[in-house]
Amino acid sequence: MAVSKKLFVLFQEIVGKIDADNIKASSLPASAVVNEIFNSTLQEIVHEVNIPIETLSDPILLGVSRNTTSAGRPSSEYYVRSVWNIDTQCLKKTRKL
Repeated sequence: MAVSKKLFVLFQEIVGKIDADNIKASSLPASAVVNEIFNSTLQEIVHEVNIPIETLSDPILLGVSRNTTSAGRPSSEYYVRSVWNIDTQCLKKTRKL
Protein backbone atom coordinates (compact mmCIF):
# COMPACT_ATOMS: atom_id res chain seq x y z
CA MET A 1 0.00 0.00 0.00
CA ALA A 2 1.42 3.40 -0.91
CA VAL A 3 2.41 5.76 1.88
CA SER A 4 -0.30 8.28 1.02
CA LYS A 5 -2.92 5.50 1.04
CA LYS A 6 -1.66 4.29 4.45
CA LEU A 7 -1.91 7.82 5.82
CA PHE A 8 -5.42 8.20 4.43
CA VAL A 9 -6.49 4.94 6.09
CA LEU A 10 -4.87 6.08 9.34
CA PHE A 11 -6.70 9.41 9.20
CA GLN A 12 -10.00 7.65 8.53
CA GLU A 13 -9.47 5.38 11.53
CA ILE A 14 -8.79 8.37 13.76
CA VAL A 15 -11.33 10.90 12.49
CA GLY A 16 -13.96 8.63 10.93
CA LYS A 17 -15.42 8.66 7.44
CA ILE A 18 -14.62 12.25 6.53
CA ASP A 19 -13.82 13.36 3.00
CA ALA A 20 -10.03 13.49 2.58
CA ASP A 21 -10.19 17.17 1.58
CA ASN A 22 -11.74 17.99 4.96
CA ILE A 23 -9.16 16.17 7.08
CA LYS A 24 -6.80 18.53 8.87
CA ALA A 25 -3.70 16.79 10.18
CA SER A 26 -3.30 19.45 12.86
CA SER A 27 -6.65 18.45 14.38
CA LEU A 28 -5.70 14.78 14.82
CA PRO A 29 -4.80 13.57 18.32
CA ALA A 30 -1.00 13.44 18.38
CA SER A 31 -0.92 10.33 20.58
CA ALA A 32 -3.13 8.39 18.16
CA VAL A 33 -0.91 9.32 15.21
CA VAL A 34 2.28 8.36 17.09
CA ASN A 35 0.74 5.05 18.21
CA GLU A 36 -0.29 4.25 14.65
CA ILE A 37 3.15 5.06 13.24
CA PHE A 38 4.96 2.85 15.76
CA ASN A 39 2.36 0.06 15.56
CA SER A 40 2.50 0.04 11.75
CA THR A 41 6.27 -0.39 12.05
CA LEU A 42 5.77 -3.54 14.11
CA GLN A 43 3.09 -4.82 11.74
CA GLU A 44 5.42 -4.35 8.78
CA ILE A 45 8.13 -6.38 10.55
CA VAL A 46 5.61 -9.16 11.30
CA HIS A 47 4.47 -9.27 7.66
CA GLU A 48 7.96 -9.03 6.15
CA VAL A 49 9.84 -11.39 8.50
CA ASN A 50 6.96 -13.55 9.72
CA ILE A 51 7.80 -13.56 13.42
CA PRO A 52 5.26 -13.14 16.24
CA ILE A 53 4.59 -9.55 17.31
CA GLU A 54 4.79 -10.63 20.96
CA THR A 55 8.51 -11.25 20.51
CA LEU A 56 9.24 -7.68 19.37
CA SER A 57 10.27 -4.79 21.59
CA ASP A 58 8.75 -1.35 21.27
CA PRO A 59 10.34 0.45 18.30
CA ILE A 60 12.90 3.13 19.10
CA LEU A 61 13.00 5.90 16.52
CA LEU A 62 16.56 6.31 15.26
CA GLY A 63 15.81 9.14 12.88
CA VAL A 64 13.99 10.51 9.90
CA SER A 65 15.62 11.21 6.58
CA ARG A 66 14.60 12.56 3.21
CA ASN A 67 14.67 9.96 0.45
CA THR A 68 16.03 11.90 -2.52
CA THR A 69 15.53 8.96 -4.89
CA SER A 70 11.79 8.83 -4.20
CA ALA A 71 10.46 12.35 -4.76
CA GLY A 72 11.93 13.56 -1.48
CA ARG A 73 9.49 11.60 0.70
CA PRO A 74 10.43 11.14 4.36
CA SER A 75 11.69 7.80 5.60
CA SER A 76 11.92 6.77 9.25
CA GLU A 77 14.29 4.21 10.74
CA TYR A 78 13.71 2.26 13.94
CA TYR A 79 15.57 -0.09 16.26
CA VAL A 80 13.52 -3.15 17.28
CA ARG A 81 14.76 -6.17 19.23
CA SER A 82 13.29 -9.64 19.13
CA VAL A 83 13.51 -12.46 21.64
CA TRP A 84 12.35 -14.96 19.03
CA ASN A 85 14.90 -17.63 18.26
CA ILE A 86 14.46 -20.32 15.62
CA ASP A 87 16.30 -22.92 17.72
CA THR A 88 14.11 -22.22 20.75
CA GLN A 89 10.94 -22.48 18.66
CA CYS A 90 12.06 -25.81 17.15
CA LEU A 91 12.87 -27.20 20.60
CA LYS A 92 9.45 -26.19 21.92
CA LYS A 93 7.74 -27.96 19.02
CA THR A 94 9.89 -31.08 19.46
CA ARG A 95 9.06 -31.30 23.18
CA LYS A 96 5.32 -31.16 22.44
CA LEU A 97 5.52 -34.22 20.16
